[in-house]
Amino acid sequence: MQHCVMRSKADLHVHSKFSDRPGEWLLRRIGASECFVEPIDVYRRARERGMNFITISDHNSIDGCSEIAHLPGVFLSVEITTYFPEDGCKIHCLASGIDEEQFRMIEELRGDIYDLQKYLAAEEIIHTITHPLFRINDRLTVGHVEKLILLFNRFEGVNGSRDPRAADIARTLFRNLTPSMIEEMADRHDIEPQGSEPWQKHFTGGSDDHSGLYTASAFTHTPAASSVQEFLEFLRNGDHEAGGASGGSLRLGRSLYQIAFDYYTKKLIPADDKGDSLISALFQSLLDGALPQSLGRWTNFVPGFASQIIQSRRLKSLNPIERQLFEEFASLFNEKDESPSQANALDERKTFQTASRIGHVLSYAFLRKMTKYFQEGRFIDCLQTAASFVPVLGGLAPYFTAFSAQHKDEPFLKALARRFPATSHLAARPGGKAWIADCWEEDVVHTRTIESYVERAKVTARTLTVLTCLAEKTLTPNHKNFKPLGTIPLPECQDVKVAIPPFMDVIEYLEAGQFDEVIISTPGPMGLLGLLAAKLLGLRATVLFHLDYSRLVRHLTSDHGMERLAEKYLSWFLSIADEIIIPDPTMTDALAENGVDSRKIVSLMLGVENEGKTAAAAINAQKSRTYAERFQFVHISGPANDKDFPWILEAFDLLVAEAPQARLKIIHEGAVLPESLREASAARSNLTAVVWSDAEWESAKIESHALLLPPVADAFHRYFLEMQAAGAPAVVGQSDSHLVGIVRCFGSGRFVPDLRSDLLFEEMKIAATDFKRYEQMRQGAARAADAYAIEYLFERFWERADRLPSRNRLASLLAVTPEPRSGLISLEVS
Repeated sequence: MQHCVMRSKADLHVHSKFSDRPGEWLLRRIGASECFVEPIDVYRRARERGMNFITISDHNSIDGCSEIAHLPGVFLSVEITTYFPEDGCKIHCLASGIDEEQFRMIEELRGDIYDLQKYLAAEEIIHTITHPLFRINDRLTVGHVEKLILLFNRFEGVNGSRDPRAADIARTLFRNLTPSMIEEMADRHDIEPQGSEPWQKHFTGGSDDHSGLYTASAFTHTPAASSVQEFLEFLRNGDHEAGGASGGSLRLGRSLYQIAFDYYTKKLIPADDKGDSLISALFQSLLDGALPQSLGRWTNFVPGFASQIIQSRRLKSLNPIERQLFEEFASLFNEKDESPSQANALDERKTFQTASRIGHVLSYAFLRKMTKYFQEGRFIDCLQTAASFVPVLGGLAPYFTAFSAQHKDEPFLKALARRFPATSHLAARPGGKAWIADCWEEDVVHTRTIESYVERAKVTARTLTVLTCLAEKTLTPNHKNFKPLGTIPLPECQDVKVAIPPFMDVIEYLEAGQFDEVIISTPGPMGLLGLLAAKLLGLRATVLFHLDYSRLVRHLTSDHGMERLAEKYLSWFLSIADEIIIPDPTMTDALAENGVDSRKIVSLMLGVENEGKTAAAAINAQKSRTYAERFQFVHISGPANDKDFPWILEAFDLLVAEAPQARLKIIHEGAVLPESLREASAARSNLTAVVWSDAEWESAKIESHALLLPPVADAFHRYFLEMQAAGAPAVVGQSDSHLVGIVRCFGSGRFVPDLRSDLLFEEMKIAATDFKRYEQMRQGAARAADAYAIEYLFERFWERADRLPSRNRLASLLAVTPEPRSGLISLEVS
């Protein structure tokens, strides 16, 4: 027979309405307190949820706990705000089981953490450092953490409102302390460690609940105690453990909704006028079809968009989708259900999905309208619509606030984890990297580059997940696609449509996946969302800048104004990235001229799969055999270089006159072969034009002797490198200085000094008629392929992100003799 071990439980960290100074920006912005829960409600919910003993730990106040002190099982507590006097670093410390006189002394001493700790220890007051790795006022460093280790022996191990990452690192660090580590810290900080075994730490748990929804979701349990005094004695002796579950962004977001609603209903609305609040009037008018007469006095407080809805809309005028949206929105602000079952993960997700659905539908509607006005030149209307969009984002503010609050300390957590051997494995989040791209099938070479890296990640037991936003996509392993909210045509280029991603879903996916880095290879809506989400979640944001998109915009729109607008957008986009990877080091100066910090730029080509020695030997032998009778160039045609076709054709015609065995194969990246290519192919027996496919490209690598003018839009020069790996030299343009550098370095091709057909003809002639020089170039191509093989470059690509983010902030975060860091990685061959 198995016996049940009885335990006693208490939520040591929970708040009531007497915690009235909010830490979250959102609550401060609207002027709300951080909690509106009545003390008696805290008591009742804690009892209902299985707590044997009850306390309230308001910030620097025992008023809430004093209100329920007469009830069974209650003891007084306070969450103390204290400071390191040398620099003002703020710390929160629980004092449990105190009396009023002790609270008065705590209030006098809390300005200095050293004086406070001495008093708490002398009085044998049970004290706990809450959320020990949370940077309350952004001043906490590794040095402060070491001082806390020396001064305190009890820490909060489970916080029911916060993401578990910080708590996991803290528990791992504190459980692996050794006497020698304590001795080193004590010598460094000149602080006497507390207790006979200061390397032994104890952990408590508390919900840190401010909304009333999650009271007792985390707690501290001891052996069965028959009285408050016995329970406190167990705590004092360290005979306790943390229990329950940590929180997260969805939980915090739901809590913030509840607090905001409590603020409106309890503080802004007069006691005799509850039915006429802004929110109540809005939903009454929408759901009941009647507009309260007293609403007029509220409309001055509402942005124009919301005011128009209240004044002009009725339920009967809404279509079914609109009706559903507003009904769902109303449900977010319903009074909370008192049942404990309501405060669970299912409710958190339901609330998030409801808010997201509303935000997505309204956001897409606004974006469509703004785009329409912009295209029609109605710029005032466009700005007014943008202003009306603000309330929609405001409705989602609790989640933006929650995501940011949960992850703002990520650079610090990485720095701390790397500092200590026991936590070094926790420095990187376990989810690997997310590679975000707007396009997929539309950009063949881009897709192939990403897929090759995903495959290489699998081979090396790493995790690389591709995130896209496509209307239809057959998913492959390590690929997450988000269905677009819709598409919007690119201004001045109606044929090009961009997909609008479900932004809330993407942010939540990145957080839940515990990714450590976001890699962005396109600056469209999905790329922009990835960059902003990375900043919100504390993730490293790396941009692969492999194409001058402003030139592409000019090519597509023939509008210099749109080109300048694209330049400004790209400069801003790159300026907020943590790192920018470029394939060509000569791009650095141009980016720096546009305001991009050159210290963030890394020159790194991504590389391609090598054909292998055996396969390469067979391919090279075939090229040698067929050289004299049939020499084939291959050229990749696409939107970014199709204007080069006329003078390429002129050069080819000149070549054929002297080298009749010359052939030209043009592979077009678009879905349909352009009329100019069809006509040119029909008029020449030695010219073939086809639409791109895997089969055509693989065939071209085997049959073609040389690559002619690789496209500028080639993502990280993949076409060039794959042809080099296949033993084919390249004729490159002078404007692509990086490729010129490679062919010069390895002797793997020729370059055209100017875009003239006669000069191109001369370089093509050397390749097609001078076998000895061609063989030398082919050997150079093999050397270049080895230097840029994915097996080598993938490791450099992956390891480069193992450096700590926000490098210029590391010293201030560590504040304990910073370790030297490696320099920027450059894989350029000179």
